[in-house]
Amino acid sequence: MASSTGILNKYIGDYDTLRPFLRYISLGCYNKQYFQKHLGINARTYEDNLARLRFFLPDSALITHRDGHKEIYSLHSDSYYSANNYLHYIYQIKNLKPNTAFYLISLLQIIENAPLPLTEKQIYDFHLLPSGNTCPPMMLTKDGFLDISFSTMKRYLGILAQMGIIRCNECSKPKSYSAKANIFSQLSPKELQELIHAIKYYIAIAPMGTLGYQILLILQHIYSKLTTLSFPIQFKHKKIINTLDDAIVYEINQAIKQNASILFEYGDKTIQAIPIHIELDFLTGRQYLNAVIKRSAGAKYFRQPQTYRLDIIKNIRLQDIDDILYERTLLQLKPQPKPVQLRITYTSSLDKNRLAYRILTRYPQAKLEQEDDHHFTCTLLLHDTLRILPWIKTLYPHVEIINTPYLQRRLIKDVKEALANYDQYTTIP
Repeated sequence: MASSTGILNKYIGDYDTLRPFLRYISLGCYNKQYFQKHLGINARTYEDNLARLRFFLPDSALITHRDGHKEIYSLHSDSYYSANNYLHYIYQIKNLKPNTAFYLISLLQIIENAPLPLTEKQIYDFHLLPSGNTCPPMMLTKDGFLDISFSTMKRYLGILAQMGIIRCNECSKPKSYSAKANIFSQLSPKELQELIHAIKYYIAIAPMGTLGYQILLILQHIYSKLTTLSFPIQFKHKKIINTLDDAIVYEINQAIKQNASILFEYGDKTIQAIPIHIELDFLTGRQYLNAVIKRSAGAKYFRQPQTYRLDIIKNIRLQDIDDILYERTLLQLKPQPKPVQLRITYTSSLDKNRLAYRILTRYPQAKLEQEDDHHFTCTLLLHDTLRILPWIKTLYPHVEIINTPYLQRRLIKDVKEALANYDQYTTIP
């Protein structure tokens, strides 16, 4: 992959420059011109970032389609994959037939035990059983050979290679397959101990991140014969979006562990803060940082609680602070929620009940007060008022923002931007 000025550097120096690019690419609906306008990057930077994606992503993970003369890239997603719910693997295992499982294991054993890479023809002609041994009745082989078609075997090899279990050597002629190196074989005793500790921690804590986990345990304890249903779910492109903020999460955790502050860029501001904890909003799927900042640039102590979206934080780095200053900081102070007041308009009692049900279903803590025969107010307390905007749009034309002018300005701005983008593809009468 070469660029106009030389060989492309696949390893960028600043990861934050690639994060917004990946977020827009994952949505699969923006072209080069949109990136240049909204991210402020030129065509060269756009092509370089695409080249990096082609280098890092597996084959066929980056797909493209055309809209007129504009080329739009997106990321391939598995319709049965959910990054937030590991139980989807159970659905896949349940649909794995015994014959398929046998052939996958057989192919894996053939390749793992081979001293040299094997071509597809060598694998297909491989004798599973030593000469003179009889084949057990349950093993679906023919005279000790694989009893499947050549095309089916190639498909199974592709599955194993896509899962990362074996390596496909496409550069060799003919194409061959070999075993992957064991990444766990060279661990030192200290590294092994740390890895086992981390694995045990995630095994214990992973179910706690599933909404309703505690309630389900209580119900199962009370009703011993309780049966639960499982539902296949899908989060489109959720996996790559979650991994984009791993470096940010790591720096925040390091600051909490070392009793340090963090310095980061948030929009056009540079902020110094002492992190309290990271919060996950299940309704929006976003992660938030709860932190304490200084009330003004000249302030000495950190006393102002604030909430920040992790996906907007950039260039984060640790900052040492005086131990006495850290001890005097009110670390237990949590951000105070801000009120958002909405006026809801309805035409009938049935319409009123329907709107109230929609509000209380999403925000059970909402306070509803009757104004007159066709209006009632809804008051919410939120740490981040902007997160309510997508939901407010679903209540149009029954909703009106009352006491939050900047929220109304942001709503109008989003609507104008959506109409401007829509106007690029069609003409509004």
